[in-house]
Amino acid sequence: MKKISRLLFPLPVFLLSLLLLTGCGQLRTVPGIRTFYETPVVDSGPTPTPLPTSVAPAFPVVPLRACKVAELESLRTDLPQGDLMAWSPNGSTLAFIGPAANSIWYTGRLYTASAPDFSPGANLAPDIAVWGDVTWSPQGNALAFVAWRTPDTYTIMTVSTSGGRPVDLLPEEAAVTSPGRSSKAIESWQGNFIYALTSCGPDCDQSLVLSPSGGIVSSGELGRERPDRLEAGRRIQSFDEDTYPSMLLPNWSPDGTQVVYFDSVDRVWVLLTDEAVQYILTVPVTYPRESKWSPDSRWLALRSDDIIEIFDTTCQPGD
Repeated sequence: MKKISRLLFPLPVFLLSLLLLTGCGQLRTVPGIRTFYETPVVDSGPTPTPLPTSVAPAFPVVPLRACKVAELESLRTDLPQGDLMAWSPNGSTLAFIGPAANSIWYTGRLYTASAPDFSPGANLAPDIAVWGDVTWSPQGNALAFVAWRTPDTYTIMTVSTSGGRPVDLLPEEAAVTSPGRSSKAIESWQGNFIYALTSCGPDCDQSLVLSPSGGIVSSGELGRERPDRLEAGRRIQSFDEDTYPSMLLPNWSPDGTQVVYFDSVDRVWVLLTDEAVQYILTVPVTYPRESKWSPDSRWLALRSDDIIEIFDTTCQPGD
């Protein structure tokens, strides 16, 4: 038995030596790994965000040139309901339709917001279901709009911006101009008259001239329904489609030096025609609906699903 144990004794020693050699081999690799992770990293500051690439070489992309000054809650709708916001003739006050207390869809309340902070004022039409086509009077002291009236009719109303009860221009049965809802659209407010369209049946429109204090002054002949009667208004100019980028819903500023548009992925761009450059507005637009320039081309209002954002295009971000 002693002879056998002498033969077996070297085996544990051999195994122990093998483990030590293996362990030493592992330890030799550790410093290399540690050196890799502990290499000092030089702090060079935040990584600059690259500018979007322009698809129109004639209009390179430049950094943002507008400051966001306000954000307003807007009526939500997925239907064409005319202008849901409009700038006053003096260009410093925006009228818009905000959501009602019990609903955010299709009908809401009428408000105004004025520069420089654009805080919403009082509700101008309490208990009125304001539907769309907000239009200023030429003097800027009153507003016209399309309203929904129970049980199921559309009418046109006016209200003073200083307060007071709204005036229904088509009271009682005067608003019923066709079977169904008798939809309405406001074309313009010129002088002492409001020019509008009213449904007169399937695929039928009739023009109306209304008095701002109430009543129909005259009505035109029946005609085919205008397909664009409830589209939000835009300023449209001719442009070279081979030079300009592909623009969805382009809207030129009154002075013609800027055009706001949407691209195919719902980003908002402002193109400066005189400088032949453009920049992107980094706004959380979920779906573009409407854009409005103030008469002096300074303020830009953008409406998406449920929000209105106002920009000052004369300031530089960071100033």
